[in-house]
Amino acid sequence: LGFVLVIATLGLVIIVSKSVQKSEKPKNSESSIPQNQSQIAKTASLMFASKTYVAQAATSIPNTIDILIDTQQTPISGAQIEISYDSKVLTDVKIIPPNNNSFFGTQENYFVLFNETDQQNGRVSYAIAIAPSAQEIKGRGSIGTLSFNSANLENETQITILDKSMVSRIGTQESLLNAGASIIISPSQ
Repeated sequence: LGFVLVIATLGLVIIVSKSVQKSEKPKNSESSIPQNQSQIAKTASLMFASKTYVAQAATSIPNTIDILIDTQQTPISGAQIEISYDSKVLTDVKIIPPNNNSFFGTQENYFVLFNETDQQNGRVSYAIAIAPSAQEIKGRGSIGTLSFNSANLENETQITILDKSMVSRIGTQESLLNAGASIIISPSQ
């Protein structure tokens, strides 16, 4: 009987201690979210090098236009750009990562997280970030070059930077992106 009483008491202590642990809030449960996150200024812009572009339709050389970022005075760690386009008009659409004269500097200072094109649905997803050894950077510059063929282009079409694009900074979860611009592509005469 004494043995059963000891086991029952031990079981009760375990149950009580587990229920007390569940009711306590974990310490520092919000410490992974920066305190100033709600105060982040959305100052960054993603855009094309111009607002309009006259495409050359009958060449074997693809049309290209730089994709730019402007962070104003806010240092950033990376950018994700989501683009939509009319896949019936523009073909072979892709983003070419920058060379050594880019927003991030030389190729040792950045890496491409992903670069995917859905030719059927007319979507491009591209993300670029600083290398682990690099410092965050601010300013304006190229983060890639959009390349496409326009053999089927008869009227103007638009390439749009979608709202789900984002610009990131170390220590924040919220995007710094204020605006993304579109570009009008016109056929050559």
